[in-house]
Amino acid sequence: MVFPGHIAAGYLTALGVVTFAGFSLTPNEQALLLTLGSLLGDAPDIDVFYSFLKKKTTGISALQGHRDHITHMPLLWLLIGLFVYVFTDSNFGKVLGLLIWLCSWSHLLCDSIFSSVGIQWLKPFSEKRFTLFRKPDMTLSSWKELLPHLVKSPIFYLEFIVAFTAIAVFIVRNFF
Repeated sequence: MVFPGHIAAGYLTALGVVTFAGFSLTPNEQALLLTLGSLLGDAPDIDVFYSFLKKKTTGISALQGHRDHITHMPLLWLLIGLFVYVFTDSNFGKVLGLLIWLCSWSHLLCDSIFSSVGIQWLKPFSEKRFTLFRKPDMTLSSWKELLPHLVKSPIFYLEFIVAFTAIAVFIVRNFF
C-alpha cells in the first residue's frame, strides 16, 4: 500500500477507536487523536528513511527489504501501545496507547493484504511472511514506473476505495 492508503486506514482505525472505546474526550482531544492516528497509520514506514540513508539513494530500489526492519514488527507496536496505555492515567493517554497499537497494525494489515511481500506477524519468533495475495515481486528501476504498474493492479483500486472512504467519512463527519 502507498502513503495515502496507510494514512486513510490509520484515520478510519482512529475514528473507530475514538468513537467506540468508551473514553470521555473533549472535541480538541478527539481531533488531535484522529490526526495522530492518521499519522500512526504510516508509522511503520519510518524505516523507509533508514533505507534511503543506508542505500544512499532515494530511488525506488531503496524500498526493497524495508519491511524487514523492526518498525514492521507487530510486537513492537503492541508493546509500545500497551506501555503507554498502562502507564498513563488520562483518557487521552489511554486512547493514544490504543492508537499506537491499532493504527500501526492497520498499516501492517494493509501490507499483508495489499503487498506481495507481506509481513512477518510472528517476528521475532518466526520469519514466516503472511500476505493475502502471493504474486511475484515487482522489479522497478524508477519512481516513474511505479504508477503505471500500480494502475494495472486490482489491489490499487482497493487502496483507492480505502482512501476515498476515509475522505468521505471525514467530510461527512466534519461538514454535515
